[in-house]
Amino acid sequence: MEKTKRDSRHIDPLKDEEKFFQWLKFKSVRMNQEHLSKDDYERLRQRIHVSLRMLRRKRTVRRVAYYGVSVCVIIALGIVAYLNHYERVEPVPSVVEKKAEIVWQPLKSEDIRLVSGDSITSFRQNVQLLLSKDGSAMVYHPNSGQKRIRMEQDEVNELVVPYGKRSKVKLEDGTEIWLNSGSVFKFPTHFSGEKREVSLKGEMYAEVTADSKKPFIVHTAHFDIQVYGTRFNISAYEDEPTPSCVLVDGIVGFRPESGPEIRMKTNEKVLYDGKRFEKRKVSASRYTCWKEGYLELDDANIMDVLNRIGRYYNLSFSFGDKKRLTGRKCSGKIYLSDNIDNVLTTISLLYSTDYRKEERTIFISENP
Repeated sequence: MEKTKRDSRHIDPLKDEEKFFQWLKFKSVRMNQEHLSKDDYERLRQRIHVSLRMLRRKRTVRRVAYYGVSVCVIIALGIVAYLNHYERVEPVPSVVEKKAEIVWQPLKSEDIRLVSGDSITSFRQNVQLLLSKDGSAMVYHPNSGQKRIRMEQDEVNELVVPYGKRSKVKLEDGTEIWLNSGSVFKFPTHFSGEKREVSLKGEMYAEVTADSKKPFIVHTAHFDIQVYGTRFNISAYEDEPTPSCVLVDGIVGFRPESGPEIRMKTNEKVLYDGKRFEKRKVSASRYTCWKEGYLELDDANIMDVLNRIGRYYNLSFSFGDKKRLTGRKCSGKIYLSDNIDNVLTTISLLYSTDYRKEERTIFISENP
């Protein structure tokens, strides 16, 4: 949310903290008058109040303190701008669970692996892979720059992207693939024959180069997608109960394990549970924004959000009382910062929770 000159007159936390809270309350009521309750506002006020006091104690230089508080203000404004609502589940009397481990069991911190024939190349950070017509691949790495790798000509290559990592592949026909965390993507060095076939476990977004004579087919464990030149997102994790495909534009055919092909239209989502499918009208951007570094939430359940966060950062979550949290929902945006504390703080404010970290496990509790 952009701060105007008029807003600036009301925000100088070092001079008049109360004016800032009055301004924040005014803004929150204007943007969210049906969903931000007095209790929620007061909770947000108290958190910012504590942060301001801590900053004042820690910073003895006025200028440094000013910039530190300004960061708190900006974070608060962003939260208010995206905070639409959450649904609070009423407490369940006399029902208290022991610690519940759910959401995600992280893998060990692994490198990205490119397997081509007997050759295995590992990368510690996210990479971009560009396949050439000559059978080689140019690898772009944020630290070491770029290097060329020879690919096996008659083998199916495999790119393994562990939890906490992401990668991009440009195939030799010009098709671009973005791979999300916890994905395995298999592809040939060259597309020979009458079809362009790849396979996926996990999640990918694709922009497929059109070729009417050679359809592009994505194989997953439960369905195939036949592409006729388009942009789409597939989520097909092995532990996912309802794998899905979302069409951004163009035409794709959704082919379940049994039954006829289902033609999809722009902004449609098809879910398949192994026996039957469901087609929905959706905003496709909500399912592709992960590749841009943020999550767009639409009445999203906290457990679904933490599931995605767990994959993205290779974390697991634990709950003291899961039943009191599972019904909470929220709409807004979460920016996938390199600083996980920023992400967890945003989730805490959106869903009115607290968190505590122990290595790669995050303990989530109700905000008292």
